[in-house]
Parts: sequence; C-alpha cells; structure tokens
Amino acid sequence: MTYRSISAPDAVSLVDDLTLSFIDTYVNAYRECFDEIERGHGECIPKSIFNSARNQIPWLHDRPLTVFCLPHALVFWDQSKGPSGHWYLDGGPAIKIDEVHTRTPLSVRTLYSTNSSRKKPRGIARAILSDEVPGTVWTGHFLSGVSTAEATTATGKLLQFFEYRRNFDSFLTDATFGFFGYIESPATIPKKYAATAFELVSNLGFFPADLKNTRFFYSLSVVTSPETFLEKPERREDLLRTAIYRDLSRTIARQEFDVEDYIRQFSSTVFWDPEPKSKQDRLYDAVFSTRAI
Repeated sequence: MTYRSISAPDAVSLVDDLTLSFIDTYVNAYRECFDEIERGHGECIPKSIFNSARNQIPWLHDRPLTVFCLPHALVFWDQSKGPSGHWYLDGGPAIKIDEVHTRTPLSVRTLYSTNSSRKKPRGIARAILSDEVPGTVWTGHFLSGVSTAEATTATGKLLQFFEYRRNFDSFLTDATFGFFGYIESPATIPKKYAATAFELVSNLGFFPADLKNTRFFYSLSVVTSPETFLEKPERREDLLRTAIYRDLSRTIARQEFDVEDYIRQFSSTVFWDPEPKSKQDRLYDAVFSTRAI
C-alpha cells in the first residue's frame, strides 16, 4: 500500500499503523478466501451471485473507498456508485428524516400534489422524529473538510482517510441525519463479526426533509475490533468464512426484495445476520467445506 499523509505535521492522527496494517491484511485475505470459495463451488452457486457480490463488497472491487478512523473502530463508506438523477425526490431507495409538521419544501409538496402520477414518491420512506435533533445532526455537516491522508492499495484502489473523534453510535447518528439514534436504535454488531467488516447499510440514501443535504450509501461497513484480526492469525480463516457466508447470504437476499421491501428490511437482524437452517444448506456447505485442515 502506498500511503501519503496530508494532515498537519503536529496533528495526532487516528490513521495509525494498526489501521493501515488491518486494511492491507484484511483486503488480501478476504479476496483470497472469496476466490477459493468461488473456484471450488462455482457450479453449486449461480455465477450471478458471485458477480453481484464482487460489485457490492468493497474489498472485491477497485473503486475508491472512504475510510473514517474512529478512536475504537474503522468505518468504510463506498460512495462510488449511486442512483442517477434526483433520487431524493423520487425513486430512492431512501429514507427521508422529517418532523411531525413536515419540513419538506413547498415546491416539492406542490410537485406531487399537481402531478397525479406522482402524488407519493416511489421508493422513499418518511421517518418522523419524536425529539428535536441538534442542528449539526440535521444538516449533516460533520463530513465537511479535507481528508487527513490518502493511500493506494496494490490493486490500485484509492483510499481517502478522514478522522471522527467520537464513538461509532455518534457517527451513525450524524451520518444518517439522526435516523439511527433518534428514530431507530443504534446498531448492535454481533460479537462474532467484530473483527471483520460488518455492513450496516447498502444501496440506501438518507436526507433531511428540507433537502439541505443528501447522502447515499452504496455500502457502509464497520470494524469494531481490527486488532483481533491482526493479533489472532489462527482465527482468520474462520472469521473470514463466517463473514463471507454472511455477505453472500445478503447478496442472495437482496435479489428477493423490491425497493419498498428493501427499505423495510435493511436493518432487520434476520436479514443482516443469517443463520444456516441446517448443515446441508447449499451456501453454508460451499463456504465452509473448503476450509483448510
């Protein structure tokens, strides 16, 4: 990995050796394990599943990736792809954060009321706040500023590093304009996924009703214990296969939902944390039967 710091020389950076070592080690190990599974069981699982996973999972494609370094976590935000046009007006998939007395601009409300075919936006769910949120959360300006560092992986993937000096729950609240924290409970990462990248949001946008800001997550993942992955190499294969089984299960599940279903299901524990119904589960067998002895 080629790394270049662009922060002030005297700044105490959260982009440390552990961060860089984890990314290098994790990306390479994940790719190798995924390739092995695909080669060994490509005939059992449709090729389209593997192709879809490669397009969605940040470690399997070479598009740019934003990395937020928190005091006790790493957050990976893939914003390299997203819907075209005014997805926050119609089409989504997205969640609009609003108040009981809507803050949707009059021009937007007029647009829907005067166009009979668009009285209600498609693919957008309205989430209503019960409490007033701080202005910084509503506007979502916590992401403003320049990155502290840049890096390029061996495959040519550009990484941009930012620092966020609060905890992950606060990050998720700020990133989603208060949806997590004020409307939905903050996400709880299952312990078995702490050392791998756990995807919380994918292919979903968020925006405040006044449209002063919009944010689309092609993928948003968090690692809450990167040191475990680095310090316990004997556990890496099990950790990776568990993560890949989860990620491929999600890929399959996404194909079963339409936009409205997707919005309702994206934060479901069952949807995001699949469990095999039996050891004969075809995907489970494909992922774990090639385990090294």
